[in-house]
Amino acid sequence: MSGPRRLIHELRRRRVFRVAVVYAAVAFVIWQAADIGFPALSLPDWSLTLVVVLTLLGFPIALVLAWAFEITPEGVKRTEPLVEGVARPEPGGRAMAAAGVVAVFVLAIAAAWLAIRDSGSIPSVGRRSIAVLPFVNNSPDPDDEYFSDGLTEELINALAQVEGLQVPGRTSAFAFKGQAIDPRIIGDSLGVETLLEGSVVKSGDRLRVMAQLINVADGYNLWSESYDRQLSDVFAIYDDLTRAIVGALRVELGAGEEARLVSGRTENLEAYEHYLRGRYFWNQRTEAGFRTAIGYFEEAVAEDRGYAPAYSGMADAYNLLGLYYMLPPREAIPKAREAALEALEIDHTLAEARTSLAFLKSWYDWDRSGAEAEFQRALELNPNYATAHQWYAIHLYAVGRLDVALREARRAVELDPLSPAINTDLGRVLLYSRRYDEAIEQFRQTLELDPDFSYAVWELAHAYVHKGMYEDAFPEWEKLLTLCGASPEELEAVRQAYAESGWRAVVELDIESSKEEGLDPADIAREYALLGRHDEAFEWLERAYEERSFGLNLLRIDPCFDGLRGDPRYTALLSRVGLED
Repeated sequence: MSGPRRLIHELRRRRVFRVAVVYAAVAFVIWQAADIGFPALSLPDWSLTLVVVLTLLGFPIALVLAWAFEITPEGVKRTEPLVEGVARPEPGGRAMAAAGVVAVFVLAIAAAWLAIRDSGSIPSVGRRSIAVLPFVNNSPDPDDEYFSDGLTEELINALAQVEGLQVPGRTSAFAFKGQAIDPRIIGDSLGVETLLEGSVVKSGDRLRVMAQLINVADGYNLWSESYDRQLSDVFAIYDDLTRAIVGALRVELGAGEEARLVSGRTENLEAYEHYLRGRYFWNQRTEAGFRTAIGYFEEAVAEDRGYAPAYSGMADAYNLLGLYYMLPPREAIPKAREAALEALEIDHTLAEARTSLAFLKSWYDWDRSGAEAEFQRALELNPNYATAHQWYAIHLYAVGRLDVALREARRAVELDPLSPAINTDLGRVLLYSRRYDEAIEQFRQTLELDPDFSYAVWELAHAYVHKGMYEDAFPEWEKLLTLCGASPEELEAVRQAYAESGWRAVVELDIESSKEEGLDPADIAREYALLGRHDEAFEWLERAYEERSFGLNLLRIDPCFDGLRGDPRYTALLSRVGLED
């Protein structure tokens, strides 16, 4: 028998061809099953590729096994070579084919196990993530933008209630407003797998909302829907849209989650529109914006006395007016407290109101244990509320729990990665931990997000001073003065003072300017302490105590106050504000 014919005869005798056909058929069935089943199990995209690769690698192995071995009643034996003129029994073809099939299953199971191990669980809902991008206002009236922004924020807040679903906060999502950017770039920036985008047309009493889900990995549309209804049906649109998104993401709602998706709503359309306008102005984070927002929140509750989110919005506005010393805390905080308690009287599960109450308990009441309990409750109600993690970190670093504060600050950044305020507070935790190099780097990264964010500029300048890098600090002071509207003459005076007497002269000028403008006395005390003028520092700390200044909460951990720590007046003041050891 010639060589090629002999080889073909031997391949047939050893059932190699049969094993190849059976292996290929079973592999194809497994590929189809994996293609259907793996997405339903929420396994990562690479798991299907792994199954295909392993089965292909297993193919030559199965052929070699079929050639070399046969399964007999006595067990597995090596297949004897064919000897001319000697009849030998056929190898166990069916058994070898079965062995090939088993090999395929073993490889597929191994691939699935690796996928499950790396994804964490089945179903891996913890890996689900979505960013809700600002809906485009296509209404005839450009002033209706508050409505499209409000719809976006409502969806962010609703989806953040779903356990196992990661939803970046409003600030991060709105960083991409009005920009045509590749979905993959946005997904990488926010660390999400899917994007929700859409548009709103509000015309008269008609409302049209279009929405679509986009897969970040390839940019393909996963789901889309449009809603064309009466404006009065806006709440039904929210409900339908939220449930459709959750369904498209294959996220299962836990007990009570479906009810929370639509909780806190008002049926009064005018109240709702006033509330959306209030949030629109509150998000501008200016004194004028806060005051305008309060007016709209008041109109909302005048329309519907049982509208808890409007009261919560009022509490947030008054809290920040006090924090930024746009309104003396003694005036701002009682109003914030009244609004927060009213919101919780209506809806005790409202995490936003709990967070507002916790903040004022910590930074105004100096009720540290009461604040701790409220923060814990807020985070139980909504673990994905970035502001709760941010303000909890502020509470924690005030009482000296810097390690836990760092964890909370980093969690807030994970939830709202492009928020300049949240990123700055992470830098403050590092600054107060005396990790100056890390703090400087964090403030620099924050200013890459928003080069004109004065809060970060101010803290970066202080970080440079504490590091002894005065030449690096001065340009930041110059920039801060420019952002605050300093005149060319004022800027020149600061430059001249720095040239003649260094950074201390700049701090002294800032003290005088702060006194003239009636700014937070605790900040003035902070700068006197930095200069080593301790008696004057304590004088202004007493003023801060009388005004219940928020800045007193930094007394225990701010490096500016390091020179005061051996003074009995410092220990006594710590005790009076609830910061004693």
